Amino acid sequence: MITATAIKALQIVSVTVSQFGGKLILIGAAVPHILAVSDRSQLGSRTTRDIDGAVEAKSWEQFQQIRDQLISQGFRQGVAPHNFTFNEIEIDLIPFGSDLIKDDQIIWPETKMVMSTLGLQEAFEYAVIKQLTADFSISAVTIPGLILLKIICYMDRQRARDLQDIIYHFEHYDSEESRDQRFNVIELAIDEVELKYEETGAYVLGSEVARIVKANSRVAVNRFLEIISNEYASVISQILQQEGRIADPDERRRTLYRLFRVFAAAFAA
Repeated sequence: MITATAIKALQIVSVTVSQFGGKLILIGAAVPHILAVSDRSQLGSRTTRDIDGAVEAKSWEQFQQIRDQLISQGFRQGVAPHNFTFNEIEIDLIPFGSDLIKDDQIIWPETKMVMSTLGLQEAFEYAVIKQLTADFSISAVTIPGLILLKIICYMDRQRARDLQDIIYHFEHYDSEESRDQRFNVIELAIDEVELKYEETGAYVLGSEVARIVKANSRVAVNRFLEIISNEYASVISQILQQEGRIADPDERRRTLYRLFRVFAAAFAA
């Protein structure tokens, strides 16, 4: 659920960024909660007080001006240059602009930390606008765009929670737009086995990610899928460890691998 404090923080960031001619787009774990404002089926896999956003900025100097203005309005700068807190809400803001990016990466001036920017162009291009209150709306990445960003993020940092979020959406993706597609692909054969309905969300997501992905991002997704070569791949083991399941881990391992195989087949189609 999106709290009143989180909405206030987002309003301040959105207005501040717009004053510099840019736009804020939500890209992280809060996205399913934002989409759930009008579509309860998209409720996220875990409650979060963390908000991840990408903000358009023409230069590092302009991004610093945005940071300074946020601090003047009650935000506190965290240890990392992209991290802020507003009361109990933690917000990470990633700048996005052609003058900041080199070889699909940004390098933070203060720390020399390198971050991939793959997937952000797709996030901005296909963002949806969600009305949070009577007088405030915000742009958010779609679930296919979020899956793309989660894959990129995993390849960048190897965080198990990104894998867990990917699997959550494979198993629960059920937007109004996807329902007809899910029924249409039932009984398609992947690896000579017909799709079950509970696998069709992964298939539809694979198709939708393939539809929006840019060339360099496609390469990164293919590299990710290549490392999941069998049910004992490290990606599968990380998810199992994160889930902490005790009952029938071998069956769960096979299920996870199957979902990735279904997604990969649709992505390549």
